Amino acid sequence: MNRRAARILVHHLRSVAACGALLLALIGCRAAKVQDDRPNPMPSYAELARGHNTRIERLTRLNAPGLSAVLQYREGDDKKVIQADGALALVLPDRVMFKVTHIGAAGPAIFWAGSNESAYWLFDNRDSDHPLLHHGTHAAFDADAAAAFETPLHPRQTPLLLGVAKLPVKGGSVEWVRGHFVVMPPDQSFAYWIEPERGLVDRVEVFGGQGQWVVADLTEPQLVTLSDAPPGAYPLFPTRIVIRRSGQYGELRLKLPAELDDAISREEVIFDLDKLKLLFDVPPANIIDLDR
Repeated sequence: MNRRAARILVHHLRSVAACGALLLALIGCRAAKVQDDRPNPMPSYAELARGHNTRIERLTRLNAPGLSAVLQYREGDDKKVIQADGALALVLPDRVMFKVTHIGAAGPAIFWAGSNESAYWLFDNRDSDHPLLHHGTHAAFDADAAAAFETPLHPRQTPLLLGVAKLPVKGGSVEWVRGHFVVMPPDQSFAYWIEPERGLVDRVEVFGGQGQWVVADLTEPQLVTLSDAPPGAYPLFPTRIVIRRSGQYGELRLKLPAELDDAISREEVIFDLDKLKLLFDVPPANIIDLDR
């Protein structure tokens, strides 16, 4: 190799080294920028748990009639879509009513899911000639019982998936992920993604067995009018909700009305399984006890 060629080669190698150093510097700057995005100091899990619990403390009841629902699911090899009207009612911590009905129809519900302090249930009336009832007790609830439901909004998990279940204040963990505080309780059974500006939960991940989980995305929060509090104390609740199960086709999309209130009683018939059984009149052969 002559001297001129050698000088060119050395110059080329120096250029490559300089570009590599610049690239590493840029990567380092980007990593530093991402790292700088993390709040400093990071709040503790206990601080975030107390803040969340305080924010939802007044939200003990929710009445959301007139919602719209889209349920996508698989039936055998066929993909199905139900577009429906519906209603959601909560009396926390354990009373839930969620139903979907044919659009503009006053007939029986297509699905009616619910729970009270001891039991949960799902009336499935898609085939009115063959109605079904799935039911179980909270004491015997497990991942298999959750998977038996056609809708991913399991009544037992509804307050949790809607971001209104309280967090234990000790023993959990917190990480900073994509602009959110991701908090997990001591048993690591679920994660709340809390956005830092208002402290709202806008994503929930509930973990089940065998690597399965349910994800809820919660957006478009609106104030809930409370009968026993001034307007400045009204809590926020999401009005656009998308829930899906990992590894399965389908999802449930809900659009709640903009006007929400707490006009619901703990003693409503909608939370009484025995009375609902009389209403739906499901044959005994079509009742599935999920505790067995």
